Amino acid sequence: MSDTAYVELVRKMMSELLGTPDIEETDDLYSAGGDSFTAIRLAWRLSEATGVELNVAEDIMPEPTPCAIARILADRSPGAVAE
Repeated sequence: MSDTAYVELVRKMMSELLGTPDIEETDDLYSAGGDSFTAIRLAWRLSEATGVELNVAEDIMPEPTPCAIARILADRSPGAVAE
């Protein structure tokens, strides 16, 4: 999956969980109306969709934007090339 595809996946899932279609790649999950339960649900859905485990405290809370979360998914996805 490409980096762009991961960003779109995270945006879509955040939009569904928050009930808003206006999530941009730099929008903060918490500023957009999410809370810790939303972050847990997002991590679970993304893990189910990608097979990549996410830790809410370490992976989502520090930078809860679609762009940052997508970067983590891309880095940890099967077949990712270590730099």
